[in-house]
Amino acid sequence: MPPDPAPDTPIHLGVSEGRAVSRLNGESTVVKLEPEWTRGADALRSNTVPPRFVSVPLHRHRDMEEAFVIVAGTMSIVAAAGGDPSLVDDAAMHAVHERYGLEILGPPPEWDDPPSVTG
Repeated sequence: MPPDPAPDTPIHLGVSEGRAVSRLNGESTVVKLEPEWTRGADALRSNTVPPRFVSVPLHRHRDMEEAFVIVAGTMSIVAAAGGDPSLVDDAAMHAVHERYGLEILGPPPEWDDPPSVTG
């Protein structure tokens, strides 16, 4: 991982470069662009998940937008609103959620056949 770049300098990371983040249930994440590098304006992560992965709880980001680029496969996204902080029972996870403005809204949805969206 390169050191934090000086403000307003280009950032170049190779495909295999970035900060690996430990995740649960077979998901892997590599941070490609740290929020601190953009004064909190942007972050970029590369996630890989196994087939039928559903362990991300329903959540909302208070201070940022979230976008997805699906390179292979399909993904279902559920739109939701309204948070319940009691759903985060681990103090360390709660601190991370607070730091990044993440509100947990509920457990991952359960479905046998995820809905499909065409557009």
